[in-house]
Amino acid sequence: MSERVPLGGPFKAAMGMHEPQTLEPLREARRQLSTYCASPSELCSKYLEVLAEVSSRMAAVRLEDIATSGAYEGVDKPVIAAYRKLLEIYSKYIAGLLVVWGDQLLVELAGSVEVEGRMLNKGDLVNMNLEEALGLILSGLAKPVESIALREGKT
Repeated sequence: MSERVPLGGPFKAAMGMHEPQTLEPLREARRQLSTYCASPSELCSKYLEVLAEVSSRMAAVRLEDIATSGAYEGVDKPVIAAYRKLLEIYSKYIAGLLVVWGDQLLVELAGSVEVEGRMLNKGDLVNMNLEEALGLILSGLAKPVESIALREGKT
């Protein structure tokens, strides 16, 4: 396999040394893929299996380390921002600090959207399943409604 490991290498990641991601290592990873998977084979299948496992673990460590650090610049900056937002929402969700009804989250729409054939407008309060709500929140089209406990502290 290549002596160059994409994303700065697992050893740097394990030590928390995450340099800003550039496009070159991503291009190199794609070139290596063509080396091992020019045609379907057992080698290709094994390479993809190992690549997926290593990449998944490196991504998890990288996201967690960078998300807890300060400002970050790199081509994966939008992924880091979405991850930070997801962590914030999820921690409030499991702490019971967001308004829920059954398994649905109450959100306030920040723009007009169509959901299940219904047109919803900016400012509408809507109960949505968590998956739909997270998609809208991460895209900036909605924000979760916080419990009174959180809102009381902000006034």
